[in-house]
Amino acid sequence: MKWILKRSTACAAILLSIGLLSGCEEAAQQQVAPPPPSVIVETITKQQINPSTQFSGRIEAVEDVSLQARVEGYLMARPFHEGDYVKKGTLLFELDPKPFAAEVRQKEAALKQASAKYEVSLINYKRGKRLLPKGSISAVDFDEITTAKITAEASVAQAEAALDAAKLNQGYTQILAPIDGRIGASNVSIGDLINPSTGVLTTLVQQEPMHVIFNASETQILDAYELRKSGQVPALNELSLNLELSNKSMYDQQGKIDFIDNRIDPTTGTVQIRASFPNPDHVLQPGQFGNIIIASSDPIEALLVPQVAVQEDQKGRFAMVVNNENIVERRDLEVHTRQGIYWIIDAGLMPNERVIIQGLQRVRVGAEVKPQVQQIKPFADQQ
Repeated sequence: MKWILKRSTACAAILLSIGLLSGCEEAAQQQVAPPPPSVIVETITKQQINPSTQFSGRIEAVEDVSLQARVEGYLMARPFHEGDYVKKGTLLFELDPKPFAAEVRQKEAALKQASAKYEVSLINYKRGKRLLPKGSISAVDFDEITTAKITAEASVAQAEAALDAAKLNQGYTQILAPIDGRIGASNVSIGDLINPSTGVLTTLVQQEPMHVIFNASETQILDAYELRKSGQVPALNELSLNLELSNKSMYDQQGKIDFIDNRIDPTTGTVQIRASFPNPDHVLQPGQFGNIIIASSDPIEALLVPQVAVQEDQKGRFAMVVNNENIVERRDLEVHTRQGIYWIIDAGLMPNERVIIQGLQRVRVGAEVKPQVQQIKPFADQQ
């Protein structure tokens, strides 16, 4: 009995020890619970802004001329430096003129010969016209005289046309600049035999002004029309446009819309628009890309949310907000448009709420977080 009692007492002691150990482990687990994750938040506010819309555009020359030969000949002169700015009428290429001068002299001689024959036929015609009433010549003879006169007259006209063509071809031996602009690289050298099939000799690009081509969606065009009817914005061709260059600098000249296409592309749902920009310093070059920025002239008050805080799923765009108890909440947003690095928000958030801008991958709705506030930078500093 004593042995059984001792054994029972030992078992009870062991069970008590196990219970105490389990309690210690639970207490230890409670003590090492992880702290709430840290996140960076930004307090959103309403700010005064000038709303703007941005379009990607490409820069094109108003005039871009490909120069080609119109006659065949050996290139005798190329009196320009590649890349020069040239004036309209400047001599660019000159072909050997001697064969064309000889052709002109030949056509002049042919014209003199035809003119002489015409003079003789005219004299015969006048004489026959006097003799016919007297019966000195027959009607058949007079018809032949008349035919000879008409034929000689046609020969003169033909010779004159041939001479004009020869002189025209002689003029084509000099290729002149048709516009003011910057000349490109030459594709031919002095001594080359060139003709119309040679292809482009060089290109000439007008530098002032420059066009910027961009596309606007059907919706944007309709919205602009509605705003125009309500008097909130001027007509499209009265808007002042700004141009952001590829290095993110702003071009120092403003442009105007000078052309809107007469149809919407059914494959893209957009309409092509062209703006004209002064280019006095020749900063803009064909082939460049830039962003057309159309800004409102009247400032408005808008609620701005950093783009990094806005996410999107099947339900639409949303942001994660930290409430006063540091609990994460989801807010579905009605987004208006982009404004620099921000979204303009129509609904879903209130001023002075805190949105998470960093650490979104560590949070979930309903979880507690440790927010660290990021100071709001003025909107103008973000442009």
